Amino acid sequence: MYGWDSYMETIGLLVNERSDLAKRMVLNFCFCIKHYGKVFNANRTYCLGRTQPPFLTDMVLRVYEKIKHEPDGLTFLREALLATIKEYYTVWMASPRLDPLIDLSRYCPEGIGVPPCD
Repeated sequence: MYGWDSYMETIGLLVNERSDLAKRMVLNFCFCIKHYGKVFNANRTYCLGRTQPPFLTDMVLRVYEKIKHEPDGLTFLREALLATIKEYYTVWMASPRLDPLIDLSRYCPEGIGVPPCD
């Protein structure tokens, strides 16, 4: 899993009428936030301190637009938005990403050193 790739794949899935798979990708990201505190940049050990760019909200809204007529559409929206709110406050509006001097967030991995070569 790579976060940026998953975002692009979600857009492709929605274009190709596979909202079922796109929905599952969003729910997987929600699972990551619930259990690990963030959406990882990738699921490799040296990436566990990094996050993907904050695209989950856009993914949620795009998927919801396709599934809002389904019986669990609002439940999906609620669960996904709660996860995005959690990530917003605990990742993007917290140290080390939030710079208190300028009150802006930035990409800032938590890891130390360079990832190992494969």
